[in-house]
Amino acid sequence: MRAEIIAVGSELLTPDSIDSNSLYITQVLNDAGCAVHLKTIVGDSQSDIEGVLLQALQRSDLILFTGGLGPTMDDRTRDAVAAVLKRPLVRHNNLLEELRRKFASRGFKMSKNNERQAETRLAHRSFYITGMTESELDSQLAPIYTAYPRVNTTILAGTKHIAVRLYRWIQTESDTDELDILAARIQETIGAAIFSTRNESIEEVVGRMLRESGNTLAVAESCTGGMLGMYITRVPGSSDYFMGGIQCYSDRAKAELC
Repeated sequence: MRAEIIAVGSELLTPDSIDSNSLYITQVLNDAGCAVHLKTIVGDSQSDIEGVLLQALQRSDLILFTGGLGPTMDDRTRDAVAAVLKRPLVRHNNLLEELRRKFASRGFKMSKNNERQAETRLAHRSFYITGMTESELDSQLAPIYTAYPRVNTTILAGTKHIAVRLYRWIQTESDTDELDILAARIQETIGAAIFSTRNESIEEVVGRMLRESGNTLAVAESCTGGMLGMYITRVPGSSDYFMGGIQCYSDRAKAELC
Protein backbone atom coordinates (compact mmCIF):
# COMPACT_ATOMS: atom_id res chain seq x y z
CA MET A 1 0.00 0.00 0.00
CA ARG A 2 1.34 3.43 -1.00
CA ALA A 3 0.62 6.05 1.63
CA GLU A 4 0.89 9.81 1.31
CA ILE A 5 0.88 12.44 4.06
CA ILE A 6 -0.42 15.96 3.44
CA ALA A 7 0.56 18.44 6.16
CA VAL A 8 -1.56 21.59 6.13
CA GLY A 9 -0.45 24.88 7.68
CA SER A 10 1.11 28.06 6.36
CA GLU A 11 3.37 28.13 9.43
CA LEU A 12 5.03 24.93 8.16
CA LEU A 13 6.27 26.88 5.13
CA THR A 14 8.32 29.19 7.36
CA PRO A 15 11.67 28.46 9.10
CA ASP A 16 9.98 28.74 12.51
CA SER A 17 7.88 25.54 12.55
CA ILE A 18 8.73 21.88 11.98
CA ASP A 19 6.27 19.27 10.70
CA SER A 20 6.82 16.83 13.56
CA ASN A 21 3.38 15.20 13.16
CA SER A 22 4.42 13.54 9.89
CA LEU A 23 7.39 11.89 11.59
CA TYR A 24 5.11 10.20 14.11
CA ILE A 25 2.54 9.22 11.46
CA THR A 26 5.30 7.74 9.29
CA GLN A 27 6.53 5.63 12.20
CA VAL A 28 3.03 4.30 12.90
CA LEU A 29 2.46 3.49 9.23
CA ASN A 30 5.83 1.75 8.94
CA ASP A 31 5.06 -0.33 12.04
CA ALA A 32 1.85 -1.39 10.31
CA GLY A 33 3.77 -2.43 7.21
CA CYS A 34 2.72 0.54 5.09
CA ALA A 35 5.30 2.55 3.12
CA VAL A 36 5.07 6.35 2.86
CA HIS A 37 6.10 7.31 -0.66
CA LEU A 38 5.35 11.03 -0.56
CA LYS A 39 4.88 13.90 1.90
CA THR A 40 3.49 17.28 0.93
CA ILE A 41 3.27 20.54 2.87
CA VAL A 42 0.60 23.00 1.76
CA GLY A 43 -0.49 26.36 3.17
CA ASP A 44 -3.91 27.35 4.50
CA SER A 45 -5.42 28.01 1.08
CA GLN A 46 -8.48 25.89 0.33
CA SER A 47 -7.78 25.90 -3.42
CA ASP A 48 -4.20 24.75 -2.81
CA ILE A 49 -5.36 21.97 -0.47
CA GLU A 50 -7.92 20.84 -3.06
CA GLY A 51 -5.26 20.78 -5.78
CA VAL A 52 -2.85 18.70 -3.69
CA LEU A 53 -5.60 16.25 -2.78
CA LEU A 54 -6.69 15.82 -6.41
CA GLN A 55 -3.12 14.87 -7.32
CA ALA A 56 -2.78 12.56 -4.32
CA LEU A 57 -5.91 10.65 -5.30
CA GLN A 58 -4.23 9.73 -8.57
CA ARG A 59 -1.07 8.29 -7.02
CA SER A 60 -1.70 7.01 -3.50
CA ASP A 61 -3.76 4.25 -1.91
CA LEU A 62 -3.92 5.92 1.50
CA ILE A 63 -3.95 9.68 2.14
CA LEU A 64 -3.56 11.17 5.60
CA PHE A 65 -4.07 14.83 6.47
CA THR A 66 -2.53 16.55 9.46
CA GLY A 67 -3.31 20.16 10.29
CA GLY A 68 -6.04 22.55 9.25
CA LEU A 69 -8.62 20.70 11.37
CA GLY A 70 -9.06 23.20 14.19
CA PRO A 71 -11.91 25.64 14.91
CA THR A 72 -10.58 28.85 13.31
CA MET A 73 -11.42 30.25 9.89
CA ASP A 74 -7.99 29.38 8.49
CA ASP A 75 -8.60 25.67 9.23
CA ARG A 76 -9.86 24.65 5.79
CA THR A 77 -8.92 20.97 5.47
CA ARG A 78 -12.47 19.69 6.08
CA ASP A 79 -13.99 22.05 3.52
CA ALA A 80 -11.35 21.23 0.91
CA VAL A 81 -11.74 17.45 1.29
CA ALA A 82 -15.55 17.73 1.23
CA ALA A 83 -15.37 19.80 -1.96
CA VAL A 84 -13.03 17.39 -3.77
CA LEU A 85 -14.98 14.29 -2.74
CA LYS A 86 -18.32 16.05 -3.33
CA ARG A 87 -19.57 15.06 0.10
CA PRO A 88 -21.40 17.47 2.42
CA LEU A 89 -20.15 18.17 5.92
CA VAL A 90 -22.52 16.96 8.63
CA ARG A 91 -22.53 17.93 12.30
CA HIS A 92 -21.81 14.87 14.50
CA ASN A 93 -23.75 15.44 17.73
CA ASN A 94 -22.00 12.73 19.76
CA LEU A 95 -18.61 14.22 18.88
CA LEU A 96 -19.93 17.69 19.67
CA GLU A 97 -20.96 16.60 23.17
CA GLU A 98 -17.55 14.98 23.69
CA LEU A 99 -15.86 18.26 22.76
CA ARG A 100 -18.06 20.16 25.21
CA ARG A 101 -17.20 17.69 27.99
CA LYS A 102 -13.48 18.09 27.32
CA PHE A 103 -13.71 21.87 27.57
CA ALA A 104 -15.83 21.66 30.74
CA SER A 105 -13.38 19.23 32.38
CA ARG A 106 -10.67 21.90 32.01
CA GLY A 107 -12.87 24.70 33.33
CA PHE A 108 -13.55 26.31 29.94
CA LYS A 109 -16.72 27.02 28.00
CA MET A 110 -16.50 25.85 24.41
CA SER A 111 -16.67 28.62 21.83
CA LYS A 112 -19.18 28.46 19.00
CA ASN A 113 -16.46 28.06 16.38
CA ASN A 114 -15.27 24.81 18.00
CA GLU A 115 -18.45 23.20 16.67
CA ARG A 116 -16.70 22.99 13.29
CA GLN A 117 -14.55 20.21 14.75
CA ALA A 118 -17.66 18.01 15.05
CA GLU A 119 -18.14 17.91 11.23
CA THR A 120 -17.27 14.50 10.06
CA ARG A 121 -19.11 11.77 8.12
CA LEU A 122 -16.72 8.87 8.71
CA ALA A 123 -18.07 6.46 11.32
CA HIS A 124 -15.65 3.96 12.80
CA ARG A 125 -15.27 1.23 15.41
CA SER A 126 -12.00 -0.22 16.75
CA PHE A 127 -10.93 -3.36 18.59
CA TYR A 128 -7.53 -3.95 20.21
CA ILE A 129 -6.62 -7.61 20.52
CA THR A 130 -3.94 -9.72 22.16
CA GLY A 131 -3.24 -13.44 22.53
CA MET A 132 -3.82 -14.23 18.85
CA THR A 133 -1.74 -14.13 15.68
CA GLU A 134 -2.78 -11.95 12.76
CA SER A 135 -3.44 -14.97 10.53
CA GLU A 136 -5.47 -16.75 13.23
CA LEU A 137 -7.54 -13.61 13.78
CA ASP A 138 -8.20 -13.08 10.08
CA SER A 139 -9.23 -16.71 9.57
CA GLN A 140 -11.98 -16.17 12.14
CA LEU A 141 -13.05 -12.70 11.00
CA ALA A 142 -12.79 -12.88 7.19
CA PRO A 143 -16.02 -14.90 6.77
CA ILE A 144 -17.76 -12.20 8.81
CA TYR A 145 -16.44 -8.90 7.48
CA THR A 146 -16.50 -9.95 3.82
CA ALA A 147 -20.28 -10.13 4.15
CA TYR A 148 -20.32 -6.35 4.74
CA PRO A 149 -18.61 -4.85 1.67
CA ARG A 150 -19.79 -1.31 2.44
CA VAL A 151 -17.73 -1.34 5.65
CA ASN A 152 -13.97 -1.04 5.21
CA THR A 153 -12.23 -3.51 7.54
CA THR A 154 -8.51 -3.40 8.24
CA ILE A 155 -6.40 -5.68 10.45
CA LEU A 156 -3.14 -4.10 11.58
CA ALA A 157 -0.50 -6.11 13.43
CA GLY A 158 1.71 -4.06 15.74
CA THR A 159 4.51 -4.84 18.15
CA LYS A 160 2.18 -5.04 21.19
CA HIS A 161 -1.25 -5.91 19.85
CA ILE A 162 -3.42 -6.31 16.76
CA ALA A 163 -5.93 -3.61 15.84
CA VAL A 164 -9.12 -4.26 13.89
CA ARG A 165 -10.65 -1.09 12.51
CA LEU A 166 -14.02 -0.67 10.81
CA TYR A 167 -14.85 2.44 8.74
CA ARG A 168 -17.88 3.55 6.81
CA TRP A 169 -18.93 6.83 5.22
CA ILE A 170 -22.43 7.66 6.42
CA GLN A 171 -25.14 10.05 5.24
CA THR A 172 -26.60 10.78 8.68
CA GLU A 173 -25.49 10.22 12.25
CA SER A 174 -27.98 7.36 12.66
CA ASP A 175 -26.83 5.56 9.50
CA THR A 176 -24.50 3.17 11.35
CA ASP A 177 -26.66 0.03 11.58
CA GLU A 178 -24.46 -2.08 9.29
CA LEU A 179 -21.32 -0.91 11.09
CA ASP A 180 -22.81 -1.71 14.49
CA ILE A 181 -23.99 -5.17 13.40
CA LEU A 182 -20.52 -6.07 12.10
CA ALA A 183 -18.90 -4.74 15.29
CA ALA A 184 -21.27 -6.83 17.40
CA ARG A 185 -20.48 -9.98 15.41
CA ILE A 186 -16.74 -9.40 15.83
CA GLN A 187 -17.21 -8.85 19.56
CA GLU A 188 -19.18 -12.09 19.83
CA THR A 189 -16.60 -14.07 17.86
CA ILE A 190 -13.38 -13.00 19.56
CA GLY A 191 -14.65 -11.26 22.69
CA ALA A 192 -12.17 -12.83 25.12
CA ALA A 193 -9.19 -11.62 23.07
CA ILE A 194 -10.34 -7.97 22.93
CA PHE A 195 -8.77 -5.89 25.67
CA SER A 196 -9.99 -2.45 24.55
CA THR A 197 -12.25 -0.65 22.11
CA ARG A 198 -10.95 2.80 23.08
CA ASN A 199 -7.34 2.84 21.86
CA GLU A 200 -5.98 2.05 25.32
CA SER A 201 -2.71 0.26 25.97
CA ILE A 202 -2.78 -2.99 27.92
CA GLU A 203 -1.15 -1.27 30.88
CA GLU A 204 -3.90 1.37 30.90
CA VAL A 205 -6.59 -1.32 30.86
CA VAL A 206 -4.91 -3.29 33.65
CA GLY A 207 -4.54 -0.11 35.70
CA ARG A 208 -8.19 0.82 35.25
CA MET A 209 -9.31 -2.66 36.28
CA LEU A 210 -7.09 -2.57 39.36
CA ARG A 211 -8.41 0.83 40.38
CA GLU A 212 -12.03 -0.20 39.86
CA SER A 213 -11.59 -3.43 41.84
CA GLY A 214 -9.56 -1.84 44.64
CA ASN A 215 -6.70 -4.30 44.12
CA THR A 216 -2.98 -3.50 44.06
CA LEU A 217 0.00 -4.80 42.11
CA ALA A 218 3.69 -5.42 42.76
CA VAL A 219 6.18 -7.05 40.39
CA ALA A 220 9.37 -9.09 40.68
CA GLU A 221 11.37 -8.92 37.44
CA SER A 222 14.38 -10.87 36.25
CA CYS A 223 15.02 -10.96 32.50
CA THR A 224 12.79 -7.93 31.87
CA GLY A 225 15.11 -5.82 34.03
CA GLY A 226 12.44 -3.39 35.23
CA MET A 227 10.62 -3.00 31.92
CA LEU A 228 7.31 -4.24 33.27
CA GLY A 229 7.38 -1.68 36.07
CA MET A 230 8.29 1.02 33.55
CA TYR A 231 5.23 0.32 31.43
CA ILE A 232 2.95 0.19 34.46
CA THR A 233 4.19 3.45 35.96
CA ARG A 234 4.06 5.51 32.80
CA VAL A 235 0.26 5.49 33.16
CA PRO A 236 -0.83 8.65 35.05
CA GLY A 237 -2.19 7.82 38.50
CA SER A 238 -0.55 4.38 38.65
CA SER A 239 0.56 5.11 42.24
CA ASP A 240 -3.07 4.39 43.21
CA TYR A 241 -2.53 0.68 42.63
CA PHE A 242 1.17 -0.03 41.94
CA MET A 243 3.10 -0.80 45.12
CA GLY A 244 6.56 -1.19 43.56
CA GLY A 245 8.89 -3.75 42.07
CA ILE A 246 12.10 -5.69 42.60
CA GLN A 247 14.74 -6.40 39.97
CA CYS A 248 16.02 -9.81 41.01
CA TYR A 249 18.37 -10.86 38.24
CA SER A 250 20.72 -13.32 39.92
CA ASP A 251 19.63 -16.57 41.56
CA ARG A 252 20.82 -15.21 44.89
CA ALA A 253 18.71 -12.09 44.51
CA LYS A 254 15.68 -14.15 43.62
CA ALA A 255 16.14 -16.32 46.71
CA GLU A 256 16.87 -13.45 49.12
CA LEU A 257 14.50 -10.76 47.83
CA CYS A 258 11.57 -12.71 46.47
